[in-house]
Amino acid sequence: MTDAEDVALVRSAMCRPLQAQIKGRRPPTAAAEHQCLSAYVTVHGLNVLALFDSGSTSESVTPDVARVAKLPLIELENPATLQLGCIGSKSKINHGAEVHVEFDTISDVQYLDIVNIDRYDIIIGTPFMYKHGISLDFEHRVIHICGRPVPALSAGEEAAAINNKIKPRVNNAKAKPM
Repeated sequence: MTDAEDVALVRSAMCRPLQAQIKGRRPPTAAAEHQCLSAYVTVHGLNVLALFDSGSTSESVTPDVARVAKLPLIELENPATLQLGCIGSKSKINHGAEVHVEFDTISDVQYLDIVNIDRYDIIIGTPFMYKHGISLDFEHRVIHICGRPVPALSAGEEAAAINNKIKPRVNNAKAKPM
């Protein structure tokens, strides 16, 4: 088959639902295989939990960090669509900010999209990593900056940081009877 025929075959199959031949379970994976590389990064003077994501093509920060750090917001004239790795999973990016970001020896002004991120305060994507010579070593849990190792948070440190990350304030006060 030619490449064009392969593409046509895949596109025609996209309209048909999948038919499973057997039932089964996903294979189990070790907890260590689920660990990401994270570290603390300073954004506009605020120390925040960062996920270093080699699959992200942009850098993003949560609205909560934007509020707490009082980031100078930019209302985007050209809102972007944030498309995740699966069909139908997308959101609009309406705001951004250009702010000072520090990580270890890196100190730079960086544009960040304001996005509702789960678990982490900021996502460091491939543009930032490429610009600053960052590579990720999952085997040794190390973030390299131009070949120099910077330890990532341990699994326990990351879990504690996720539990303590900046969260929106919730008013739990009970209404007083009138």
